[in-house]
Amino acid sequence: MENMNPIDENQYFVESKKAIQVVLDKEQYLAKQMPTADKLRLLKEHKESTKSPEEYEDLEKLEKELERKIRFNQLIEPAVPEEYRETLKRNAVVEKLEVDNKLNELKAELKDRIEYLENELVPLIDNIRQLEKMSKIPNQIDAILDLTIGEGAPVTANYRLQLLTQTNDETQAGEALQALSNVIKSLKKIEVPIETKGLLNFLKRGKK
Repeated sequence: MENMNPIDENQYFVESKKAIQVVLDKEQYLAKQMPTADKLRLLKEHKESTKSPEEYEDLEKLEKELERKIRFNQLIEPAVPEEYRETLKRNAVVEKLEVDNKLNELKAELKDRIEYLENELVPLIDNIRQLEKMSKIPNQIDAILDLTIGEGAPVTANYRLQLLTQTNDETQAGEALQALSNVIKSLKKIEVPIETKGLLNFLKRGKK
């Protein structure tokens, strides 16, 4: 069975990740800007001190514009401009389908490997478990060598050997087998996505 190579995360959701980063960068840039209220205060101070009628008029226009933005709560904007929204949504759908296709491929491989676990590895570990268990039979021999039986015996051989049997059942392979069985149950819960290749090919023709 071939080794599985790790996926390249940079290969998937390229356009979507770019869009997310653009929004984060823009938000960071805006956060570093002077608050509008402070801009307005400084602008008013400068307007009162200017000697140029032309500059005064320009500053007054800017003052009214800032006051309007504050009054009508126009200091926020959509994270994604309207002209990019449809393209962004379409690209995200296409990139999601590309990931689903890769998931289909990997989960088919997973199914084969689960079958390998069940058909090859589980029986192998179980054989080891049984042999590990049997290898402790000399402990039972040591026990019966020290036992007395019959009327008035302090401990019955059956009871002493039952205690040893419980200990014999606790093997490293037995613990591994139980853990592997739990893993297999969990792996089988991973569902394969719906078939997406046809839809992906259709959307790719219109991807921008």
